[in-house]
Amino acid sequence: GTMKGLDQMITETGTFKHYCHNPNDSGSLCGNDILCVINGKNHDLWIGTYGKGINHVILPENNTDNPEFIHYLNEPGNSEGLSNNYIRCLHLSRDGKIWIGTLGSGVDMMDPATGKFTHYQNRPGTTGGLINNFINCIQEDKNGLIWIGTWDGISCLNRATDSFISYTVED
Repeated sequence: GTMKGLDQMITETGTFKHYCHNPNDSGSLCGNDILCVINGKNHDLWIGTYGKGINHVILPENNTDNPEFIHYLNEPGNSEGLSNNYIRCLHLSRDGKIWIGTLGSGVDMMDPATGKFTHYQNRPGTTGGLINNFINCIQEDKNGLIWIGTWDGISCLNRATDSFISYTVED
């Protein structure tokens, strides 16, 4: 992923295919400013963009066909959709969920089976939630805890209890 689209190396030939947003093609990449790419579970990719949401890329079985790009964008008023189009990081958890770190709206967890999103955000005036809504990184540990790096520290989500413990430099 680059700031000018997506490049795919064809290993058989050592050449590259370039994919970019085409405003005249709704089936193209939804944005060229790519900040993160992860492998999915089913010969697919998930791509986070700066301001243009997420692309789910279904890769063809051979290198001669073009991939299919499925777009996930923020839709104001849709509480089960993507919360923000500025995607900083992505993580695939062991159970196949896609964890999405945004720039300003916290973390979304997407269930690829339903296409629905669950939102985890810092809510000023409340305790026990995400420490900050600007996310740098997301990882899952061997116990299934989700660790989230933010601009103000680290938050750890215990999915069994749906609760956070957060740490700052003062800790």
